[in-house]
Amino acid sequence: MIVVIIAGGSGTRLWPLSTPDYPKHLLSLTNDKSLLQNTYERVRGLTSVDKILIVSEASHADHVISQLPDAPRENIIIEPGRRGTASCFLLAMRAIRDHDFEDQAVFFHWADHVIRDQTGFCSTAMLAGELAEKKQKMVFVGIEPTFPSTGLGYMEKGERLENGYKTAYQLARFVEKPEHKTAVEYFDSGNYLWNTGYLMTTISTLEREIQEQNRSYGPVTRSCLKVMMSTRHTWLLRIRLLNTNCPRRFVTHWSCHVPLTGSTSVRSATCTKRTVRTSRGTTFAAQRYIKMKSRTHI
Repeated sequence: MIVVIIAGGSGTRLWPLSTPDYPKHLLSLTNDKSLLQNTYERVRGLTSVDKILIVSEASHADHVISQLPDAPRENIIIEPGRRGTASCFLLAMRAIRDHDFEDQAVFFHWADHVIRDQTGFCSTAMLAGELAEKKQKMVFVGIEPTFPSTGLGYMEKGERLENGYKTAYQLARFVEKPEHKTAVEYFDSGNYLWNTGYLMTTISTLEREIQEQNRSYGPVTRSCLKVMMSTRHTWLLRIRLLNTNCPRRFVTHWSCHVPLTGSTSVRSATCTKRTVRTSRGTTFAAQRYIKMKSRTHI
């Protein structure tokens, strides 16, 4: 498995602790290591160091390099400027081709998430990788909502996958952060998951999708954006959060967003079990619970 850590960001969410030149994944918020360093250690449980790529941005690339002395220098990919998620993915795919890796699962993973249960995390990722390689589909990991959040995007579940994948679904559609009334409807329906932004695919699957979405070979950024929004070849992995004690406005993806002022204790969620569901034809969801407990003081 190849792991791509997205380590960009504009440093606005935790300002003034984080800045454009020192975004939050470089901060030590949960222990003596930065969020980036913890992420790097976490994904080493999935693959070898030579298959871990880090995509950073020129404004803080020096900090990324200094925080990850064990990472091969050629595996740290530097964007000259911030151009969004799609360009990060395309830059990573070019680096993967430059490394001459054989076709295999590729896991796009964010650098600033807090996940405490290493075993549960690895089990989820390995299951997603198995699905991506076996079915040649894109697999997204979603979290079963614990409240009607307006700060997260949602993914609508389609039909359930059969043949043993009890929590894998076809991905019906992506939905941007909704207003409160709509979020309540999503939550009450039980048919929507929080979008973590975690994508598992394979080299050939993503390249195929880029080409199919833009057969005229137009601008690659537009092509990749179309791919990311397509659900034709996508599966969905479901994760359930248990015992969420974190103040709701601070829960985003799988991390805690700490308030800007005051001395506050923030505790994130817990996940620990496993299940899998699906849906009609292409998109599947798998449920594996990942334990996430953290207490941060500022």
